[in-house]
Amino acid sequence: MLKQQQEKQQIFRQIVEGKIPSKKIAENEDALAILDIKPISKGHTLIIPKIAVKKAKDISQNTFNL
Repeated sequence: MLKQQQEKQQIFRQIVEGKIPSKKIAENEDALAILDIKPISKGHTLIIPKIAVKKAKDISQNTFNL
C-alpha cells in the first residue's frame, strides 16, 4: 500500500513539474487544477498542491483559491 501511495505522489509531482502532460483548468502559486484522465463525471477536476503535505488539513487555504 505504501509503495502505491508513493507512486501516486510521484505522478502528481511530475504533473505539477510539467513532465507529464495534463489539461490545466487553473493554476496559482500554491496549486494546479487539472481535468481527471478517468473522470467519474463531466468536469471531474483534481486540485494538486504544489508542496508535499502529509495530511489534507496541512493544505493552506490559498491552495484552493484558484
